[in-house]
Amino acid sequence: MKRWMDSGFYFQVQVGSAKSDKRKFSITELPEIESIEPTGNNSVTATIVANPGQPHLLAELQQQISGKWVKVGQAYTTEADEATNQRAGVAVIKTTGASGGKTRFRAFVNGDPTNAVLQGAGPATDEITVPGPATGGTTPPPPPGNNPPKPTPAPKPGDVQFTKINYDSPGPDSGSNNSLNTEWVKLTNKTKATINLYGWWVRDYANHVYKFTNTYNLGAGQSVFVITGKGKNAGNKRYWGRSGKGGYIWNNTSEIAYLQAPGGKYIDNCMWKSLGKGYTTC
Repeated sequence: MKRWMDSGFYFQVQVGSAKSDKRKFSITELPEIESIEPTGNNSVTATIVANPGQPHLLAELQQQISGKWVKVGQAYTTEADEATNQRAGVAVIKTTGASGGKTRFRAFVNGDPTNAVLQGAGPATDEITVPGPATGGTTPPPPPGNNPPKPTPAPKPGDVQFTKINYDSPGPDSGSNNSLNTEWVKLTNKTKATINLYGWWVRDYANHVYKFTNTYNLGAGQSVFVITGKGKNAGNKRYWGRSGKGGYIWNNTSEIAYLQAPGGKYIDNCMWKSLGKGYTTC
């Protein structure tokens, strides 16, 4: 099995009801300074890109002063926004706390233990001249806005459940986007509290994974649809982004769908075998 590591992962093998032990595979951030320029005395504006591009991570702009790396600016990385073509994992830092003179900068991004992402620093820039006096740098206060979502109580199995899966698109499997978008799963919050699905994922038996990479607050008793094809995320619809005849996720004859919370914690599954109706209510 090969798996693209776009974040850290916890892996586990399951056959029927038997489960193996869990193995943790972490990934270290290797951020880059995409652009940086002085904007005035002791002022610098920099664009930092996290790699992997995770949202809600605290990115730091660090300056080399007297042989040490000193934090002079910070901001949280952004969520993806299709409407504005905003990439996930970008932080724009504007600081007035840089020390003047010829100097170098680097990006540093803090980790996300829930997704096994480790903190890491990127390479140093070439020498840049910052106007203003040599101040030794100043550590800025935490940035306002775009903060990580507030933590919610740890989810338990059954808190969110598959309540319907439309696994067989009507007609021939042509691979058209309309056909792919008639294949979907419905998830329902069975608790009396809002649950943030950031970092949760849906997967099939073959380990095709859809991950909630942005904050999504699923209200008590509310449902969200994860749709196989392409579309604009809005309301209670989230699109997997699959395409072509090989884009279908769910087998028509027998399959099992899994719902897992950050860290790989089991929440729910739904299994079917040749029901013949094209859907199941789990």
